Amino acid sequence: MRTFWKTSTLILILVLMASCSPAAPTAAPAKPAAAPTTAPAAAPTTATAAKPAATTAPAAAPTPAVNIKRGGILVHATGSFPPSMDPIYDTLGTHLKEMGLYEALLRYEVTDFKEGKLELKPELAESWQQVDPKTITLKLRKGVKFHDGSDFNAEVAKWSLERMGNRPKSLSKRFMENVTSIEVVDPYTIKINYKAQSALQAMNLTVATAGTGSIGPAILSKAQMDAVGEEAFGQGKVSGTGPLKIVEWKRDSEFVLTRFDNYWKDGADGKKLPYLDGMRYRLIPDNAVQLTELKAGTLHMTRALAPADLPSIRSNPDLQTIMIKWGPSRYYYGFNQKKEPFGTNIKLRQAAEYATDRENMAKVFGLDAGTPDYLIGWTPAWSGYDPKLKMYDFNPDKAAALVKEAGYPNGVEIELLHQIQTQHRRMAEMIQGMWAKAGIKLNLLPADQAAAREKIKLGEFQMHIWSMAPSPDPAYYERMFTCEGAANWNNYCNKETDKCMFEAQAELDPTKRADMYKKCEKIVQEEAMIGGMYLTDAVLTYRKEVHGLKMQTHSEDVQEVWLDK
Repeated sequence: MRTFWKTSTLILILVLMASCSPAAPTAAPAKPAAAPTTAPAAAPTTATAAKPAATTAPAAAPTPAVNIKRGGILVHATGSFPPSMDPIYDTLGTHLKEMGLYEALLRYEVTDFKEGKLELKPELAESWQQVDPKTITLKLRKGVKFHDGSDFNAEVAKWSLERMGNRPKSLSKRFMENVTSIEVVDPYTIKINYKAQSALQAMNLTVATAGTGSIGPAILSKAQMDAVGEEAFGQGKVSGTGPLKIVEWKRDSEFVLTRFDNYWKDGADGKKLPYLDGMRYRLIPDNAVQLTELKAGTLHMTRALAPADLPSIRSNPDLQTIMIKWGPSRYYYGFNQKKEPFGTNIKLRQAAEYATDRENMAKVFGLDAGTPDYLIGWTPAWSGYDPKLKMYDFNPDKAAALVKEAGYPNGVEIELLHQIQTQHRRMAEMIQGMWAKAGIKLNLLPADQAAAREKIKLGEFQMHIWSMAPSPDPAYYERMFTCEGAANWNNYCNKETDKCMFEAQAELDPTKRADMYKKCEKIVQEEAMIGGMYLTDAVLTYRKEVHGLKMQTHSEDVQEVWLDK
């Protein structure tokens, strides 16, 4: 299977404006990195290095410290806990990063919440350089300690990265698929050699997730893993380099964390981060309970609330929201290319596209956080996003005419596989009602998530509806749009699409790459084998006393959070 390595070479600027109530948080300024970030000569590694000729992007100068208050316990909530604290086995994907336990070599940070700008920055690597299209070298930060007291260095970085690819059940293998070798150049320099040229190498050294589990290449302590064993490590005896370290995992209620006094980074006040004394990461499955506690002040932050909660949130002066438009979740339907009647009948597929009222679906299911999804995958944050390709407006009359042209003058009957969860059932019922007016009768086939996924993998369906987690770059969807893709659940196969997707992810010039992805997008759109329904933004809700909040793609970063209370 062809690799799908990814990263980004430029700031991603959203067309859609992120909605905040009130304004998005102001991050507490940090001291500049110890060394400048190095960018490749062919294409900028960091998002700020816009000119290809530039080889360094200096860190921003520090700004005067505001009246930062130290101390306090941040209380964060989630609706589910990861099964393991070992990042390569964390099926939920983001939780471990949100707890401040782990760091990666690089960051992919949201630098403008309103505009949705993101930028590659140093983290455990203080600089990086694209030596040639198949080689990156990274200068690692000196003086970094793990929570267990052991040193971070090149040997540990190499071991941690290689471990992602050599564990049989690792969810992070994809990050190593394009790597041929990792070399220790000196105690604080590593060189990564790749099989193929790719513009997406640096992002895979961040914890920017791709919706497939694990938090990516978080760097772990080899000394701790050797001392306690892999199983005990994953069940709570963890050791990372983050600003907070684990105290206790109460499996049915919360993670308890405390500040790591030997954390490497200074705050804006000149003292060691974090500002917090600790954090409680609580398990609260009921959204209503979370909202009640947020209003009461016993909870500071959550991303688990639904769009339906927005009116109540926005009416409370103690609460703030960030609409994460740069990382929306997507709901779509897919046709099985190997099954009739959709598989070889493009007019019938197009009829279904015109029969779909995406505007209404976005309002009903997404409410204030919903956006119609006309482009079958591409979002405004992606390279090559082209809103001019909005091809399938809601047009019931045209849909009905196309059904007849497709060879079904009396209509056609189709089986629609869907999950039994309430929202998926309601989506299926809404599609059923809309398409019936065009002469497409849908018989609904409900199944639990595991059974539905198995049927899809085996190809035992005519069409299905599903959802996809956020992704920071279109190259991640090679998994979905290419013939041998690991998430190609529609049996979609077009060699022209394969060629386009693989060539685009290998292109180093950001302008050329965007043009290539516009071509890929157009091919997929015209094929109409997959149809978008709507996008929904995650709703990050937090109290007004929370300051200094940062984000890496769609994950909260508590590194510089402080409480004004």
